[in-house]
Amino acid sequence: MKTFFKLTGLLVLFFFSFFYTEKVINVITEQDEIMIKIKENEEKNNIPSTNAIINKNTITPGLSGKEINIDKSYKEMTMKDIIKDENFKDTYYFFENFDP
Repeated sequence: MKTFFKLTGLLVLFFFSFFYTEKVINVITEQDEIMIKIKENEEKNNIPSTNAIINKNTITPGLSGKEINIDKSYKEMTMKDIIKDENFKDTYYFFENFDP
């Protein structure tokens, strides 16, 4: 019976450590300078979608919008060792298309 409680406690500790580690990683990435910079520029670089316009006999097609994928952009910028303002460029953003 003692071994049952030991194994149960060990498994609970094991699973809790993964949960806690994930939360710590999220807090650290939210405070990283690159992530802060990406979030500051997110609204400026997102492209809104536009609907199609039908005017009598003419149809003006709509456009798909683009949003920055924050996670992919952050991973790409950290892999390329982007440091603060020195090498920070808008070309490293990853965009995802979305329809209206």
